[in-house]
Amino acid sequence: MTKMAQPVMTGVFTDPSNVAEVFANGPITFNVLGPCATVTFTTIRGDLQQMADNQQVTKCSAVVVSRVAMPLEIAAELRNLLNRMILDQPPGFGPSNLRQ
Repeated sequence: MTKMAQPVMTGVFTDPSNVAEVFANGPITFNVLGPCATVTFTTIRGDLQQMADNQQVTKCSAVVVSRVAMPLEIAAELRNLLNRMILDQPPGFGPSNLRQ
């Protein structure tokens, strides 16, 4: 695999207001095809027909809410960033402390 040089950012980061933000609380998939990786995010949603009929919701689906494709080198940078961020959290931070 050939190595791509990571571009050095010297400019200002911008966050245009037209970029959609989505909520993902479902399964995540990671697929690699050649030099590219795709991360697919889902959210858990109850059955709309059961909700419309005022029934107890017993059926749920994982609905795709976002898909991000990137070169493998960027996927590796994302992994490194997530590892650093998760390891650098103060004691007591994390999902296990959210359930009470």
